[in-house]
Amino acid sequence: MAPLTYNSISSVQIQSSLYYIVGQTTANFHITQFTASKIIATSADPVFSYTLKSFNDALFPFSVALSNGDILVSLISSLSSGKYTIVLEGLLQDCQSVTATFTLTSSTNVAPYFDSIVGTALNDIFARKGESIMIQLPAIIDPDIQQVITMSIRPQQSFMELLQSQIRVYPSTSTQIGTYSVFVDLFDGIATTTYSLAIHVIQESPLTILNQGPPIFTNEISTIYLKIGQNKTYFLPEIQDPDEDDRAIVSVQLMDAMAFTEFDQESLALSFKLLRETVFCPQYLIKIILSDSNKKPMQSVYQISLIIENYNIVKIPTDENRAEIPNHDKNSTITHNCSIKIMRLNRSGQVELKIFSSWRKAGEWVAKVINETDLEATIPSRDNEIVKILKVELLESSTLLIDLQFEKLEEVSQSLVIKQRQQLYRNWIRLKQE
Repeated sequence: MAPLTYNSISSVQIQSSLYYIVGQTTANFHITQFTASKIIATSADPVFSYTLKSFNDALFPFSVALSNGDILVSLISSLSSGKYTIVLEGLLQDCQSVTATFTLTSSTNVAPYFDSIVGTALNDIFARKGESIMIQLPAIIDPDIQQVITMSIRPQQSFMELLQSQIRVYPSTSTQIGTYSVFVDLFDGIATTTYSLAIHVIQESPLTILNQGPPIFTNEISTIYLKIGQNKTYFLPEIQDPDEDDRAIVSVQLMDAMAFTEFDQESLALSFKLLRETVFCPQYLIKIILSDSNKKPMQSVYQISLIIENYNIVKIPTDENRAEIPNHDKNSTITHNCSIKIMRLNRSGQVELKIFSSWRKAGEWVAKVINETDLEATIPSRDNEIVKILKVELLESSTLLIDLQFEKLEEVSQSLVIKQRQQLYRNWIRLKQE
């Protein structure tokens, strides 16, 4: 008998209870991969070959992926409702095997529905001729979280459009006054819930119509995927305004992405230059505001999601593996990026401020040296009124507690912004370590 190559074989599953919805066509279930350890370090890595060992309805079409054990159930509509037992077997190169048992249970599909709506009628919409309005639809609820919900409107009116979770209604001055009945359908792939909606087009305002709507992008904003160590440029889509004479004004809030992002106003391009020391999390958001130059300005707000694809692959420097700074060169410096974030603001006028950095000691150092003269606090809603900073206290290694004095303490809210005097409005501090 040949000696064994592997030990500590395990088939423990995170989820062993599987559910299929009556009415589905097929269902695919991912399993937790089986594991084993090498007895001798130079041996080949353990690889399991997965097969179906038993299923208590042998006549039903059923398959298991050889390489990863994924379970594919076909023609679910012909599978009787009930509870089934599935046993998978994993075979190693040295012919050792291990099994895992799963239960497959039927569940009844629940059609999607709008939250907080009683019955099947949505609130009526009233729109004046020559004006544009945006109506936010309620949140969609579906207990079957794996299903994809499709929303549609019928019949489609020429003066309305569905924009994700909103309905835009924009009757022109030539649109006939009256009530238009439409239906909003929510479809989960199996069942549909239908809501009725009445749109009332009414007489235009006696006042002069100054703005027909905000500027919008002609194409959808897509998620941007980035990689540390690579540069990328993203051009914003074309902008369109229903008022042809209005000029679109683009405002970009880079927020935490400002450490590695630049925006060019002329070309409407976002340029990304990602270095390890400027990236602190796997996902960022950029807010874009489109405003018009109308006397009664309107605006559209968009968010772009930035996904750092190799965030968990590129190694993050730590105190243990960071290179020591040579002592013989006194003029050499190492630059570390720090960010400031307001963590909490209470009714006593105290702000909790935290310093973040890719190198922990950099954040601690900045927190230690900041004092009352380094910061100023303003409230934008009060015409940039200066708020007096009474005391800055170091709470923890990189957290500050700041006592502020307001004229009207009862109006203190989370909208307060702390900013550093050296023009670092929620920006990055450059810390030089000598």
